[in-house]
Amino acid sequence: MKCPKCGFRQGDVKECQKCGLIFAKYEAAQNKKQRLSQQPAEAGGSKGLSLFLLLAIVAAALGVGIFIGQKGTETTSVEQADTSLSAVSETEKEKTVVSEDVSLKASVGNAAAFQQRRSAGTSGLVGQLEEFSPTHSPVEVARNATVSLVSPWGSGSGFFIDSHGTIITNRHVVEVDNLQLGKLQQELRQFNEYLENERRNLTMIRKRVPDIQDKAYKDQVLKNTALREREYKSNKQRYEKLNERFQLMKDADFARDGKVVLIDGTEYQVSTLQVSPEHDLAMISVYVYNSPFIKPATKSEWPAQGEKVFTIGSPVGLRHTVTSGVISGYRSYDGKEYVQIDAPINPGNSGGPLITETGKVLGVNTMIIKNTQGIGFAIPIETVDQAFSIYR
Repeated sequence: MKCPKCGFRQGDVKECQKCGLIFAKYEAAQNKKQRLSQQPAEAGGSKGLSLFLLLAIVAAALGVGIFIGQKGTETTSVEQADTSLSAVSETEKEKTVVSEDVSLKASVGNAAAFQQRRSAGTSGLVGQLEEFSPTHSPVEVARNATVSLVSPWGSGSGFFIDSHGTIITNRHVVEVDNLQLGKLQQELRQFNEYLENERRNLTMIRKRVPDIQDKAYKDQVLKNTALREREYKSNKQRYEKLNERFQLMKDADFARDGKVVLIDGTEYQVSTLQVSPEHDLAMISVYVYNSPFIKPATKSEWPAQGEKVFTIGSPVGLRHTVTSGVISGYRSYDGKEYVQIDAPINPGNSGGPLITETGKVLGVNTMIIKNTQGIGFAIPIETVDQAFSIYR
């Protein structure tokens, strides 16, 4: 079932596992609200009627109209507005421009409704990020919906796909590559052997130095030994840092240790994590309200070969960087579909969105071909939908 408050999907339970909403209480509150809305508006009593008649007489004498707002309504009737305007002369009509929003602001009873309607699209996280980094184009809107993902073994990117805090990224961003882990372990083993050998050599040299009779030769040996000792110390520090990284990678869990960083620097812990067994894709979520998100491009909106596209990500730590390129082609490799682009995809770009000029997402930036330039690939958004059923 889907939570009516935050939209989180889950099994048939009594309480939302994401926002904590008690479904029975929510339903009771909604029923009560509906019953109250169906009750007839109060007439206001004899005092209210007398006051209305008095105001009507004064208004008639002054030649002005009265706006009457029914209790419980949020908008002023257009017919009422037209009636009040009919009392104005044709010359005054030509000089006065009246809009629906002006009418709403002029009505004291509807001022709050006007403000709420005007700010409805900028509430929650959308408003927070808009205030920090205002948007003036579809690409900048997509930029605010892109996030940086930081883990003990590296960093990558992702992007919101709905207003409930759901994020799409690459699996290799949130999951340690066992092949990479094995290579690092082998590198550490060889590094350690080198350090042990160098340590033994330095020990033997120190023992032999007192027996050297030639002063010039002895001074040169001591000088060379000091240089080797400094190099040994530096290499040992490098080994310790590399080994620390290996231990973090081996024991780390992105769901526990990963961070989601927004464009304004706000950090969130991961709430849920799901990976695709067939594709280099992952879906995570964070507890937020009204997150900005990027809409998917339909098949009819896909750019043709040679048309312009944009990538958003955090290459080498430069967060929320936008790069541009063109569609190089649509390829099939190893039974999987990819979008080929010439826009740069660097370390840190993985998991970020590939978008059109209208700000629609085409796919997830995922890889490049080694020893080449301008040959990058993205996983189509259709594949993302197939993996996680997010648009069905």
